[in-house]
Amino acid sequence: MESGPALAKGLNVERFHDSFFLCEYGRLEAARAKRYNAQFSAVLIDLGEGKPDAGLLEGLASRVVAATRDCDVAGLYDGSRVMVILPETDYFGAAVTARKLAKALELENCRNAVITQATFPKDGRAFGELAGAAIRKAGERRASVWEKEGLGNKLFWEMLGELTSRNYKGYEYSSFDAGAGQDLSEFFLDQVNELIIREIAREPARRGIMYYAAKSLSASLPVVKNLGSAGQVAQGLPGRRGRAASGR
Repeated sequence: MESGPALAKGLNVERFHDSFFLCEYGRLEAARAKRYNAQFSAVLIDLGEGKPDAGLLEGLASRVVAATRDCDVAGLYDGSRVMVILPETDYFGAAVTARKLAKALELENCRNAVITQATFPKDGRAFGELAGAAIRKAGERRASVWEKEGLGNKLFWEMLGELTSRNYKGYEYSSFDAGAGQDLSEFFLDQVNELIIREIAREPARRGIMYYAAKSLSASLPVVKNLGSAGQVAQGLPGRRGRAASGR
């Protein structure tokens, strides 16, 4: 991680640190979380292979600092990865920050970047373990159907067509099973379900029924929280995770 400190020190951005400071702070935060039985998270922006352009990196650093809290610590983890350490933040709080950072990436036109997160103690009880988990998730996401097929840039009905090999064009009523027989990650299903819910919220007059099958349902499940915020009612059916998102 030698290039990280050199790049970060050359940036004129307040509250954006080099890898040495970032890792030292991460170790202290892990020790504090263990002592006080607290949570903290790390959000990682993987910019892809190769050394990022200094101008792009400085613009991204400014947007990352602007999108995070004063108590958060942002910096260059290594030559191609930016990390934000979030004290006293659980998984869902980290997810909110990840969304804010995704908007920053769009503004800086970082098309090849992916964002992942890791939370203490679920993903690791040491800072190195936490960072390793976030990097591993970034690799898995780059290899995922979502990234390879570029589904994030497609309309909902186009996504269904890609998944089911059928030509959906936004019919008034449609039924589908987006996960049958496919090895889809939890991240992928969250993205599809969130997109469905956003469409419901945008056009509440077009009412329908959405069935969500999962291994276990709880009030903290992202899709359940999103449904609540959209003013909808979800009915959970026993089933297998990954065979979800049937609706009309």
